[in-house]
Amino acid sequence: MTGYRKAILIDATETQGGTPGTIRTVPAAGLLWTRNTHSMHDTSLPVALAFGSAAGLELPSEITVWTVEAEDIENFGETLTPAVRAALPRVVEQVMRQLDGDPSRSGPA
Repeated sequence: MTGYRKAILIDATETQGGTPGTIRTVPAAGLLWTRNTHSMHDTSLPVALAFGSAAGLELPSEITVWTVEAEDIENFGETLTPAVRAALPRVVEQVMRQLDGDPSRSGPA
């Protein structure tokens, strides 16, 4: 992300009582600092951005995170669950609409 004014990230999330396949968007500043940290290798996006900023990296001033509610974020697999698979085209369409309205999408600053 270094050198870009804006960034869009897409990730899976699991919220208490969330419905699998639900799509949300949040600014990176609205994310929790961590869910659980067991080591220096287990960090959150806000912590990583804070470290990058402290290191003097030119990071985006606007970071939007699109999330898709997952059924299980603890176990890894090679396929998407049906709810996430069904949400994927919708989240891609919404991100593309966001990009189409953004004149700065052409590349780094």
